[in-house]
Amino acid sequence: MKTVVITGSTRGLGFEMAKLFRLNGWNLVINGVNPQRLDKAKEELLGLPGAGAVESFPAASPRAGICMRSQHLRRNASAGSISGSTTPASTSP
Repeated sequence: MKTVVITGSTRGLGFEMAKLFRLNGWNLVINGVNPQRLDKAKEELLGLPGAGAVESFPAASPRAGICMRSQHLRRNASAGSISGSTTPASTSP
């Protein structure tokens, strides 16, 4: 079974994406800044049909740092810059 980490998943687009992944059977790892909204989102997601697990953690927890570093790497990679380099990773035609 596949697992997806969705940051900012207690409301808005992040929550809607979490619902879609849940309905398609994925395991979810969700987070958010507000612990009460996080608990409510997890409850609602667990109430939807789907075989996957739902794990949650507040954005201020040590595990959130892993997600933030991951987002930083993705953001830099999409801009063609990893570790400060401005050279694209691949220049093949």
